[in-house]
Amino acid sequence: MERKTIGQFIAALRRVSGMTQKQLAEKLNVSDKTISRWERDECAPDLTLIPVIAEVFGVTSDEILRGERVVKEAVKDREAAKTEKQLKRVLDSAMLSFKTRSIISVGIALLGLIGAMICNFGFLRAYIGFFVGLVFIVGASACEAVFGMHAFSAAGGDEFDETVVGRYKFEVVKGLEIAFSAFAVVFFMLFPLVLEAWDTYMGITADLWFAEGAIYAVISVIFSFLVCLFINIKLAIDYNVEPREISEKKRSLIFKSFKIAAIWIAVTLILQIAFNAVASTDVFAPKKEFESTEAFKEFMETPMDWQGNLYAVDAYSDEPSEWYILDKKGNEIDSYYEWNESVSYVKYDWKKGDPLYIVYTHEAKGISSAIMESVNYIFMVAYLVEIIVITIKARNSFKSL
Repeated sequence: MERKTIGQFIAALRRVSGMTQKQLAEKLNVSDKTISRWERDECAPDLTLIPVIAEVFGVTSDEILRGERVVKEAVKDREAAKTEKQLKRVLDSAMLSFKTRSIISVGIALLGLIGAMICNFGFLRAYIGFFVGLVFIVGASACEAVFGMHAFSAAGGDEFDETVVGRYKFEVVKGLEIAFSAFAVVFFMLFPLVLEAWDTYMGITADLWFAEGAIYAVISVIFSFLVCLFINIKLAIDYNVEPREISEKKRSLIFKSFKIAAIWIAVTLILQIAFNAVASTDVFAPKKEFESTEAFKEFMETPMDWQGNLYAVDAYSDEPSEWYILDKKGNEIDSYYEWNESVSYVKYDWKKGDPLYIVYTHEAKGISSAIMESVNYIFMVAYLVEIIVITIKARNSFKSL
């Protein structure tokens, strides 16, 4: 009960007892105007009347003088426990509501991914699919931000214990982190729609989308995990969720893990750069070598399409370009008409004096490009494995603190 003046306390007791000022005045042998002046704090009752007033209302003289009821400690403890239980129920209800709404916002983002699939596979519009998904992700993010603010407002009263509020807010932040991490995964899964579609009026294949999208999704999960880790360490201190010493040790472990990961990734990156610098399509591409000019000219003037299939030349066939063969000094020594469309490019090797003609076809170039791409994919997987291993080791170290 809020502490009052003597007059206010007498007025409150009188109203609770259902007495009028006149009835109370008769019991105390004073006028009703005197009662009125007491209650307006214009004057105070005579000390000799205090015990009488206390007896009338069934309270103690000390309570009259204090202007409040003195609750026994046992009663206070029971009321405090009851209040704490009620407040906990309020926070539990707010948390359940927040989690339910977060599921809805994540569902909105997933609807964006489904919409992007429909645009890409159904209408062959990869770009439009990307922006459709992006609109849903932005909408889901806005909803989740509103849900988060509503959840925080549930613990805004002064009646809540600081420790309980701190833990509640920490759990709300973790829920927001999970939701926004899911939004990031969906967003990065949409990336191949704009990276691989080279025209507005086209879609991309499912295997290409899901292969690259999975890699981007894993990267976003790892990145989100590390960001959330930093945020949680700071909030654990601010909200008194764990001792500062533990949080500082965790932060130190993270920086140590980052240093190790940076070294591993740097070494892998150097190897990848060296591989792409040294290796080329010439290294992995199957090649055709001709030691005589006649054999080379015969191959180049054989009518073949891009796939290397022979075709017949007729009157409607376009005249091919004439190419000249030059010696080391740049002098023309021969020429040919390039009917062979399967040839990608030609190299000349003069190391042995006579020219060695090295021919690479489009098919050979495709094989080489596929090998180069596969090796670079292996490097990308290596990056992911390194980050995952470091993350798992850091997480296990956290559990031991």
